[in-house]
Amino acid sequence: MKNLIKSAGKAYFRARGHYPSKIQGRSVRVDPYHIAFWRAVAKDRWETSTFDVISRYLTPESTYIDVGAWIGPTVLHAAQQCKTVYCFEPDPTALRHLNWNIELNKLRNVNVFGAALAANGGMFQMASFGGEAGDSMTSLLQTESEHFIKVLALTWQDFLADAQIEDFDLIKVDVEGAEFGLIPTMVDELKEKKPALFLSTHAPYLPTEDRQAGMAALVDALSFYPLVFDEFLNPIDPEEIKTAEAANAFGTYLFTFEEK
Repeated sequence: MKNLIKSAGKAYFRARGHYPSKIQGRSVRVDPYHIAFWRAVAKDRWETSTFDVISRYLTPESTYIDVGAWIGPTVLHAAQQCKTVYCFEPDPTALRHLNWNIELNKLRNVNVFGAALAANGGMFQMASFGGEAGDSMTSLLQTESEHFIKVLALTWQDFLADAQIEDFDLIKVDVEGAEFGLIPTMVDELKEKKPALFLSTHAPYLPTEDRQAGMAALVDALSFYPLVFDEFLNPIDPEEIKTAEAANAFGTYLFTFEEK
């Protein structure tokens, strides 16, 4: 009976065309194919620190860049608080829901790129570490899947040149392991513009022998940031990110020039 009621509820919201949810207390309309996820968001059970960072570092005049937007929870939250959003999502299944969620909320300040942002431009194969299309784990590093998709990748420099962005206040990077190649290509502009960088790391997707060196290279590339925080916004010594413990875990870190 419980499963029957749950199925009927899903069918109702899918026929309706949206599911009513909330992000940090703000009402949103979202796609009815991720109801369990949106319920978790509404109950503050999904990455509340990510929403906190967005709220702290964006103003009504800010520009926000979301690299790895998935179906859009962070995009929906940021778009309500800043002037302009640029977001990247190469997985076509996730992209479909991302665009749907943006349209459901009539957001006209969001620019969506159905492409990856990577160290090199061109066409690349991607697949999910989770095994399901659109499951938020699609990665350029996955090489053993039976089901690959081909996606277009842009470089950071090409994106900035084509979009003609002068300033940006916050960048979220969550790209399932591609950060190890991408971040070093962004350093010059990060030094110049001084945005806050909210970075998710995926060292377990690297070969075991490369993980600690990969994390150390990231930290060294970003050493110009004077302040570093963990995912719960506690200040940390960047050297902690170079440890074997950090290299064998999925971590999220805030690099910033000022605490807010």
